[in-house]
Amino acid sequence: MKKFILLLSFLFLFSCEDQNDGPFSGRQHSVIIDKGIYKVSYNESYEQPNWIEYTVSNRPKNVDRGNKDFYLEPGVHTSDDADYYKNEWDKGHLAPAADMKLSYNMMSESFLLSNISPQNKSFNKGGWLQLEKLVRFWGSNSTLYITTAGILTDSLLNQIGKVCNQPEGHLEI
Repeated sequence: MKKFILLLSFLFLFSCEDQNDGPFSGRQHSVIIDKGIYKVSYNESYEQPNWIEYTVSNRPKNVDRGNKDFYLEPGVHTSDDADYYKNEWDKGHLAPAADMKLSYNMMSESFLLSNISPQNKSFNKGGWLQLEKLVRFWGSNSTLYITTAGILTDSLLNQIGKVCNQPEGHLEI
């Protein structure tokens, strides 16, 4: 009998919500992107994933991460690599590259910017990394269904790139 565990983890991310509309008001403008190994609910208005789901199991690890470059999801309006230049944010994988080692295609797709959310650098390299390792450990003997999502708050608004309906070319970096 397979064990199934759902781990719902939350990140403190960005939001462009209207103050009177509540924390999930902007999520109706989303597209679902099925990458095969993971699925994304992506909100183009916010340039952020609403959530990402993927599985972790004891599958072969055939591919090294290497030095991959992040790149744009074709046909989806995402933040871009330059939005992270000279600021306090890391590009944090929601579906970790370390869980995508089955094929070169899977590894490559983990570097799509639709799989990325801004994370505080110390959090991305600290607590979040430790959580990813713990989930991989749990998945070494069973299949886990993982969903990562953000807690969207106005306090982080306009801290990266062309977020939220800002005028074209207006950057808050």
